[in-house]
Amino acid sequence: MQGFIDESKARGLVVACTVADPRALNDSRKALHALRANGQRRIHFTKESDPRRRKICSTICELELTVAVYDTTSIRDARRSRQAALDAVVLDLSRLAATRLTIEQDDSLIAADRAYLYSAVRRHGIPDLAYYHCRPQEEPLLWVSDAVVWCYAKGGEWRRRVEPIIGSITTVRA
Repeated sequence: MQGFIDESKARGLVVACTVADPRALNDSRKALHALRANGQRRIHFTKESDPRRRKICSTICELELTVAVYDTTSIRDARRSRQAALDAVVLDLSRLAATRLTIEQDDSLIAADRAYLYSAVRRHGIPDLAYYHCRPQEEPLLWVSDAVVWCYAKGGEWRRRVEPIIGSITTVRA
């Protein structure tokens, strides 16, 4: 299994981790690439119109993927909030014997993420988990996490649209 992380900071940190069986990656990537508008390098949910958002939600809910949501909004400290979310993700990925974790790249967080993940993967007994940061245009599965976390944070109709793909929601506490 492989995980793909993106987050929303709109009302505190919420992280989405799309989990995929490697055998489903090629078909999922092709379907996601087909959703891009002409000239678009990636899907970024905040920049899409509502009709496009609805179409994207419908398509991602048909893919062979599951998304885990980690809500850390009760943790006020941004650094601790991110660490707690990453820890919860790694714990869940250890239960799936995941081999790879891809995180949407934020240059200001790479060093801190790597340092924290180094200890988390060992603490949770999954030292062979490879973790990478990459730009969203380089990995379409990050677009799923982006869409789901946006919808989850927005709530209401949007959260209902992605419920079929959400496998779990974890409230993370410090």
